Amino acid sequence: MKEKIMLSIIVANWNGERYLSNFFSSLRKQRFKDFVIYFVDNGSSDESLNIVEKEKKDINVITIPLQKNYGFAKANNIGIASALNDNSDYILTINNDTMLDENCLYELDKSIKE
Repeated sequence: MKEKIMLSIIVANWNGERYLSNFFSSLRKQRFKDFVIYFVDNGSSDESLNIVEKEKKDINVITIPLQKNYGFAKANNIGIASALNDNSDYILTINNDTMLDENCLYELDKSIKE
Protein backbone atom coordinates (compact mmCIF):
# COMPACT_ATOMS: atom_id res chain seq x y z
CA MET A 1 0.00 0.00 0.00
CA LYS A 2 1.23 3.48 -0.86
CA GLU A 3 2.02 5.99 1.86
CA LYS A 4 -0.83 8.42 2.61
CA ILE A 5 -0.51 11.91 1.18
CA MET A 6 -2.26 14.52 3.29
CA LEU A 7 -2.89 17.13 0.61
CA SER A 8 -2.49 17.02 -3.15
CA ILE A 9 -2.39 20.31 -5.02
CA ILE A 10 -3.44 20.09 -8.65
CA VAL A 11 -2.33 22.78 -11.07
CA ALA A 12 -3.11 22.79 -14.77
CA ASN A 13 -0.61 24.67 -16.88
CA TRP A 14 -0.30 25.79 -20.47
CA ASN A 15 2.56 28.12 -21.39
CA GLY A 16 2.49 29.61 -17.90
CA GLU A 17 6.22 30.15 -17.40
CA ARG A 18 5.69 33.83 -16.50
CA TYR A 19 3.65 32.80 -13.43
CA LEU A 20 5.63 29.85 -12.13
CA SER A 21 8.36 31.63 -10.18
CA ASN A 22 5.82 33.36 -7.93
CA PHE A 23 3.61 30.27 -7.81
CA PHE A 24 6.37 27.96 -6.57
CA SER A 25 7.83 30.61 -4.29
CA SER A 26 4.52 30.89 -2.44
CA LEU A 27 4.37 27.10 -2.05
CA ARG A 28 7.93 26.85 -0.72
CA LYS A 29 7.01 29.40 1.98
CA GLN A 30 4.06 27.44 3.33
CA ARG A 31 4.06 26.66 7.06
CA PHE A 32 2.20 23.43 6.34
CA LYS A 33 4.52 21.11 4.42
CA ASP A 34 2.61 17.83 3.99
CA PHE A 35 1.60 18.31 0.37
CA VAL A 36 2.44 17.13 -3.13
CA ILE A 37 1.95 19.22 -6.26
CA TYR A 38 0.60 17.51 -9.36
CA PHE A 39 1.71 19.77 -12.20
CA VAL A 40 -0.33 18.86 -15.28
CA ASP A 41 1.18 20.49 -18.34
CA ASN A 42 -1.06 20.86 -21.40
CA GLY A 43 1.67 20.52 -24.03
CA SER A 44 3.38 23.84 -23.29
CA SER A 45 5.83 25.21 -25.85
CA ASP A 46 7.51 27.59 -23.38
CA GLU A 47 9.97 26.84 -20.55
CA SER A 48 7.31 25.64 -18.08
CA LEU A 49 8.57 22.06 -17.82
CA ASN A 50 12.19 23.16 -17.40
CA ILE A 51 11.15 25.50 -14.58
CA VAL A 52 9.27 22.69 -12.84
CA GLU A 53 12.30 20.38 -13.11
CA LYS A 54 14.41 22.97 -11.28
CA GLU A 55 11.73 23.38 -8.59
CA LYS A 56 11.72 19.64 -7.82
CA LYS A 57 14.89 19.96 -5.76
CA ASP A 58 13.09 22.16 -3.21
CA ILE A 59 9.50 20.99 -3.31
CA ASN A 60 7.57 17.76 -3.94
CA VAL A 61 6.28 17.97 -7.52
CA ILE A 62 4.91 15.24 -9.74
CA THR A 63 4.92 16.33 -13.36
CA ILE A 64 2.28 15.02 -15.72
CA PRO A 65 3.18 16.16 -19.24
CA LEU A 66 0.40 15.93 -21.80
CA GLN A 67 1.11 15.85 -25.53
CA LYS A 68 -1.35 18.63 -26.35
CA ASN A 69 -3.60 21.21 -24.74
CA TYR A 70 -6.61 19.27 -23.48
CA GLY A 71 -7.94 22.29 -21.63
CA PHE A 72 -8.29 23.30 -18.03
CA ALA A 73 -11.01 20.86 -16.92
CA LYS A 74 -9.49 17.72 -18.43
CA ALA A 75 -6.01 18.60 -17.11
CA ASN A 76 -7.43 19.05 -13.61
CA ASN A 77 -9.34 15.77 -13.87
CA ILE A 78 -6.15 13.96 -14.93
CA GLY A 79 -4.32 15.46 -11.93
CA ILE A 80 -7.14 14.57 -9.55
CA ALA A 81 -7.22 10.98 -10.82
CA SER A 82 -3.46 10.69 -10.27
CA ALA A 83 -3.72 12.10 -6.75
CA LEU A 84 -6.53 9.71 -5.87
CA ASN A 85 -4.52 6.82 -7.29
CA ASP A 86 -1.65 7.91 -5.01
CA ASN A 87 -3.91 7.70 -1.95
CA SER A 88 -4.34 11.41 -1.23
CA ASP A 89 -6.61 12.45 1.64
CA TYR A 90 -7.51 15.90 0.29
CA ILE A 91 -7.25 17.65 -3.06
CA LEU A 92 -6.89 21.35 -3.75
CA THR A 93 -7.01 22.69 -7.31
CA ILE A 94 -5.37 26.05 -7.91
CA ASN A 95 -4.36 28.10 -10.93
CA ASN A 96 -0.75 28.53 -12.00
CA ASP A 97 -0.94 32.28 -11.36
CA THR A 98 -1.93 31.77 -7.70
CA MET A 99 0.23 33.14 -4.91
CA LEU A 100 -0.75 31.63 -1.56
CA ASP A 101 -0.25 33.38 1.73
CA GLU A 102 2.27 31.46 3.83
CA ASN A 103 -0.50 30.43 6.24
CA CYS A 104 -2.97 29.28 3.58
CA LEU A 105 -2.35 25.53 3.77
CA TYR A 106 -1.82 25.67 7.54
CA GLU A 107 -5.25 27.28 7.98
CA LEU A 108 -6.81 24.81 5.55
CA ASP A 109 -5.35 21.91 7.55
CA LYS A 110 -6.54 23.47 10.80
CA SER A 111 -10.08 23.82 9.42
CA ILE A 112 -10.10 20.23 8.20
CA LYS A 113 -9.12 18.97 11.63
CA GLU A 114 -11.74 20.99 13.54
